[in-house]
Amino acid sequence: MISPDDLAAMEIVQKKTYFSDGHFVVPLPWRKGADTGPGNYELVRRRLESLKYRLIRNDSLRERYIRDIEDIISKGYAELVLEVHSRLDYRPRWYLSHYPVTNPKKPEKLRTVLDCAAKHNGVSLNDLLYQGVDTTANLVGILLRFRRESIAVSADIEEMFMQVKVPDFDRGALRFLWWPDNMSKEPSEYQMTSHPFGATSSPFCANFALVKTLQMSSDQYDIFVRNAVQDNFYVDDCLVSFPLVERAQSFVKQINELLSRGGFRLKKWVSNSEMVASVFPRMSGGLSTVDRPPGYGVTQRTLGLECDTKVVKD
Repeated sequence: MISPDDLAAMEIVQKKTYFSDGHFVVPLPWRKGADTGPGNYELVRRRLESLKYRLIRNDSLRERYIRDIEDIISKGYAELVLEVHSRLDYRPRWYLSHYPVTNPKKPEKLRTVLDCAAKHNGVSLNDLLYQGVDTTANLVGILLRFRRESIAVSADIEEMFMQVKVPDFDRGALRFLWWPDNMSKEPSEYQMTSHPFGATSSPFCANFALVKTLQMSSDQYDIFVRNAVQDNFYVDDCLVSFPLVERAQSFVKQINELLSRGGFRLKKWVSNSEMVASVFPRMSGGLSTVDRPPGYGVTQRTLGLECDTKVVKD
């Protein structure tokens, strides 16, 4: 049974979502009467200074974090706040602290997280947003279906949340501070143009855009491809299996084309079949790349599990 909050969130995104420049634009699902209060700039400014001292003491972390922030900005996931943006700021303004997160199993990988749960005067941004309906497919069901047939295929959506844009009037609530040149200068204001990792509503909004992508052109693709979008994705991870190589090859071609229509790009393709791997998309004029493992027949991690790609062959 869907709760009143979930219904309210769904009503907001259904009414205000639109497609522009190759991506879906999905609004933040604000709770009724949401109010950020007098503003939290000073709190976020102090936390930025704490981050600054942490980065100064760690050269490696500093270089990687600067690189990641610059990557977010250069890809258009965030923009410098200009005077015109302030005039478009219809929503209450909110500033977000940010910090680096690393995975112990992948220490070389770093992710910038916006702290949407930090409270100011007892309220956080996440408190003001609906979480939305959890439409994620059942994990156990995904894993069971993945092991059902002999030919396995997996991939994940690159930077899934970032491919879903935020409308102009909501971006003022996703502001953060950063130094465009060096840390000795005053920080500048930026704002996210995409749904950030850390917002309670981002998984819901991203999945809504994924479903809209399917609805936009579903009749042009085979039923097993359409079903995979609904039943075989766990957030951004796709795991499917097929009894025949030909069916798996057809899936790879169709799912890549389908998702690209909504601005989503699949990467890290892996299969236990060389024949299937031969049709993995490669970089060519903006097409997806295949991030194949160094050598066929190796152990790969997916959804926290290790899969031996040598178990079943063509």
